[in-house]
Amino acid sequence: MKILLLFVVITTLSTHSGGISQIAGNTIYLTSIDWQGTKNWKLYNIRSRDAFTFPLDTLTAFKSVPLDQDSMMLFLENVTQIPEGNNPVWMGAYVATCQLTNGCYIKMEFSQYGSFFYVENERRYYQLSDDVRDIWLPFLTSKWLQVQGAK
Repeated sequence: MKILLLFVVITTLSTHSGGISQIAGNTIYLTSIDWQGTKNWKLYNIRSRDAFTFPLDTLTAFKSVPLDQDSMMLFLENVTQIPEGNNPVWMGAYVATCQLTNGCYIKMEFSQYGSFFYVENERRYYQLSDDVRDIWLPFLTSKWLQVQGAK
């Protein structure tokens, strides 16, 4: 029974996260997301305090626009994880998704006013590097205006 349960846990973790890098004793260590391997980025027409509550599978009901792959790779080139316990303050969010190298999609919220974002399935915050912060918010704003006009 323990082996079956461990298989289910490992399968679930490897399907919904960046993957498993190591199992030692009772501890499973997860690898981080390979941001440069992500693709199929989308921004959704969701502007609500409930943005965090919409499940990934319901996002297809909302209008969306693609986010340029080259731009996203530039923004995410030197992204860093914000240490646990240092959760940023939210004042509005954009909802986005992307596809991981393993084919799974993840949902995240981009800060409307800062240069950080939250990956839901990992429950982790990430910070963009200083050199792209000045162009990040104008990029998101232009895409938000685009999604507003999307049909």
